[in-house]
Amino acid sequence: MRNRLTTSLPLALAFGLAVGACSDSTSPNDDVRGTYDAVVLRLTSGVETTDLLAAGAALSIELKTDGTTTGALVIPAEYTESGDEETVSLAGTYTYDQAEGTVTFDMAGDTFVRDITWEVVDNQLQGAFTGVDFMLTAVLQLAPGISQG
Repeated sequence: MRNRLTTSLPLALAFGLAVGACSDSTSPNDDVRGTYDAVVLRLTSGVETTDLLAAGAALSIELKTDGTTTGALVIPAEYTESGDEETVSLAGTYTYDQAEGTVTFDMAGDTFVRDITWEVVDNQLQGAFTGVDFMLTAVLQLAPGISQG
């Protein structure tokens, strides 16, 4: 039987709400290029918190200098509506707003990734997505060997 926490996850991971991001943007560039891997992926619903990485979730996204992205979000079977593990493509584009220190994504994959305005903090992208009865917190770390700027 699925509890409230596991039924909220498909909404958090698979369904993106129409959250638009409008800002004065700059072109993608070397300031944020590189491959980012999730080091925090945490779902909070009420008083329950689940470490989704420990549960088998994974997220990796490459931001290329030309403004395109590649990567994937892996959602463990126990957290999907279908009951099967799902891998969602993160191929698309990104925009880096240097003045605001934020990154936004545009991609076909319907996930929280495109619905967050990500803050650039050191070598990380940090963001949170709040749903009706949950919050998803994510921190993506720039892979070693890649220097920004």
